[in-house]
Amino acid sequence: MEFLRHFSNREWNVLATLALDLAIAVLYFSKLASVPDGLAAPSAALAGIIIQITIVAVIGAALLFGLINWRRGDQEPADERDKFIAARGNSIGYGVLIGVIILFIGHLVLSALGFESELLPYSQVTPLVSAHALLLCLLIASTAKHLSQLVMYRRGI
Repeated sequence: MEFLRHFSNREWNVLATLALDLAIAVLYFSKLASVPDGLAAPSAALAGIIIQITIVAVIGAALLFGLINWRRGDQEPADERDKFIAARGNSIGYGVLIGVIILFIGHLVLSALGFESELLPYSQVTPLVSAHALLLCLLIASTAKHLSQLVMYRRGI
C-alpha cells in the first residue's frame, strides 16, 4: 500500500471513480437479484431500487470526492500529459464500448436468424434484459477507461 502515498489528486479521483462505479454496480445488481421476480418484477419495485441506488451513488460520490479533495487539496490544472492520458483513456473506453455493443447486437441478430446461444437464449432477451445488458456494456467500458488511465499514470506516460 506504500504506492498509494504517491498518487496525485488526479489519480485518486480516477481510482475513486473506478471504485464507485464498481461498488454501485455490485450494489445495484445484488439488489436486483434479491427481487423475487427478478426483471419480471413490477415496475414500482424496480423503480424503488433505481431510486435507492441513485441516492446512494450521489451521496457516495459527494463524500468520496469531497474527502479526496479535502485531504489532497484542490486538483492541479491539467497539463499536456494529463490531457493525453484522459484522451487515450477515453479512446480505449470507446473502443471497448463499441466492441461489447457489437457483440451484443451480433448475438441478437444471430438469435433472430435461428442460431441459439446456450449462454443467453434469445427467448429471454426482453427489452428490460437488453437494457441491463447495455448497462453492463457501459460498466465494462467505464472500467476499461479508468483502469487504462491508472496504468498510464503509474507507467509515467
